[in-house]
Amino acid sequence: MSHRFSNLSGRLVKSIQGVGQNLKPAKESTDIVYGPGFKVAKVSNEFIKPGSAPRLDKTLLSNYRKFQQPSEVPVHLKGGPADRLLFGTTILLCGLGLEECFRFYYNSAFPASKE
Repeated sequence: MSHRFSNLSGRLVKSIQGVGQNLKPAKESTDIVYGPGFKVAKVSNEFIKPGSAPRLDKTLLSNYRKFQQPSEVPVHLKGGPADRLLFGTTILLCGLGLEECFRFYYNSAFPASKE
C-alpha cells in the first residue's frame, strides 16, 4: 500500500495511482573514487603481539575495581567527596532554576498592578 502527502489535509493519505510503476532497481556501485591527494591511513599491529594483553596502569586498574564493585552506591557517587559535591551542586542549581521558572510563570500570570 502506497501513501502520499496531501497538501489539502496536511496528512498522509492512500495513493490512488498504481503502486511501483516508476520504480527502478538500485544500481550496484563500483569502487569508491577518491579525489586527488587522498591517502588512506595504514593500520599497524607492531605494538600488539599475539597472545598478549596490553598492560594497564595500576591506578586505572584500581579505578576499574572500585567502580565495578557491586554496592548500593550509584556509579555517579562512587568517586568520593568530589562527586558528592558536584552532584549536590547540580541538584541545587536545578532546584533554583525550577524555582525561578515558577516565579516567572506566576509573575507573568499575575502582574503587579501599576498605581
